[in-house]
Amino acid sequence: MENAQITLTTGLLGLESYTKFKFQPFEEGTPFYTLQSLESSDLSLIVMDPALLVEAFAFDLGDDDVKELGITDPDDVMVMVVLTVPENPQDMTANLLGPLVINRTTNKGKQIVLHGSDWPVRYRVFAAAQKAEAAAKGGK
Repeated sequence: MENAQITLTTGLLGLESYTKFKFQPFEEGTPFYTLQSLESSDLSLIVMDPALLVEAFAFDLGDDDVKELGITDPDDVMVMVVLTVPENPQDMTANLLGPLVINRTTNKGKQIVLHGSDWPVRYRVFAAAQKAEAAAKGGK
């Protein structure tokens, strides 16, 4: 899937006119990827697998979305979340309320808004990692 061209069928919230992106690793040894717009060199997003942040991250995909993305096998689905990286990267957040669902077979994707969900728009990435590390060390 690396270096694949992804078509986001409805664009991204607030960026609906941009639908074609290149999906590529951000930097070797990190869990991050970039979605680089093929329509504007100024538009690049950093994304990651939400399961690396929240083990229990799950949601139901509607039948219309499954049909729109041409999903026939659940194993073809890749979920990513968009990151916001402020001046201090330790304050990086992930949008868990609006994940990207991508069909690895068709390279079609869509941002899904999880209406009625408790997942936050600004989930602190490094705060989650620090909690997991502390728990692994027995809370110390």
